[in-house]
Amino acid sequence: MSIDDISASGAKCDAKAYGKPSIAASCAPNVLDPRIHKDTSAPAPGVARSTRLLGELLDAQRESGFPTGQTSLFGFSQGCLMTIEVGLRYPHRFAGLVGVSGYTHNPERLLREKSPVAEEQRLLLTHGLHDPLIPIAPVREQVRVLREAGLHIEWSEFAKDHTIAGEAEMEVIRDFVTKNRAGRDVPTS
Repeated sequence: MSIDDISASGAKCDAKAYGKPSIAASCAPNVLDPRIHKDTSAPAPGVARSTRLLGELLDAQRESGFPTGQTSLFGFSQGCLMTIEVGLRYPHRFAGLVGVSGYTHNPERLLREKSPVAEEQRLLLTHGLHDPLIPIAPVREQVRVLREAGLHIEWSEFAKDHTIAGEAEMEVIRDFVTKNRAGRDVPTS
């Protein structure tokens, strides 16, 4: 399931718009958008709203026969934020969580609210050394905090801006998804 780099449109979370509900979803958290939130340092209500909507979508997918243990979440930028938020709060294990060029909205709060299976989740986070939108230094610190709390995070840095670093990064992502998918071929709850 892919979570798009999300706009401030307020679009409803509706994977059916893609024609393949098991493949992709778009939920708009409106994170840190000054046109929507006057105080961008405060917790964005859109994060909680989008986490709830994505959780409902994932529950519907489970009910439709798509086991969470065979589902990988992927997100870029704000989609990365939502992959982390949903992946560590959802009560079922995923095959893997992949976040590219994003961050954690509030790591301390996330750690307080993580699901009982959060420490079983496997995350791959990648980031650009030259990202002008989301500087790497604070993200490195967030990853350190999450790892120290017992979360399994693979971290890769690339000489890139706020983008995907072509085949080199795609190979890291492919290897991660393949490795974690192979370890979870048996459906899990």
